[in-house]
Amino acid sequence: MITEIPSGRTTIFRLQLRQSDVGRIIGRNGQTIQSIRALLSSAAARHNQRATLEIVE
Repeated sequence: MITEIPSGRTTIFRLQLRQSDVGRIIGRNGQTIQSIRALLSSAAARHNQRATLEIVE
């Protein structure tokens, strides 16, 4: 489940996962989550916004 928390120019996306899925999203050495965060930040920057992604178990 994804929760969007707007706060001025920054939006926090909270991704709630089951314990068994956390490893899949993080990926080997954190590469998958880094790529997802980079895409999210890039898309937000095109609209003069900032975005972050948090993972909650």
